[in-house]
Amino acid sequence: MYAMSNEVLRRPIILDGEIIEEGNRSINPLIPISADIDGSTLFIKFSKAIGNVDIAVKEITDAKKEVYSSSMDVTAAGQVTSFSIADLTPGTYVLEFTNAAGGYVYGQFIVE
Repeated sequence: MYAMSNEVLRRPIILDGEIIEEGNRSINPLIPISADIDGSTLFIKFSKAIGNVDIAVKEITDAKKEVYSSSMDVTAAGQVTSFSIADLTPGTYVLEFTNAAGGYVYGQFIVE
């Protein structure tokens, strides 16, 4: 017999777009960012150093009202950040990453 687990499974956020690397203006065809939700926490992991990145979460239904923003200097592969989404009202949101070189990566997630 198997015991029931109280562990919440992480829900990945599918990301699209491209990061343009600072300095050499080359487009990185692989997105060096992954994001997922575990319960009421959104986790973001960077798989390579990409410099300064602006992170925003916006409501899709309310004229893209920004509900979270942060800036981060990604200096090493494996850097991780997280923040709570517990106070967000139920709905669909977009997670956006931008950098000074013109890169834009985004993905949608639902808060239930």
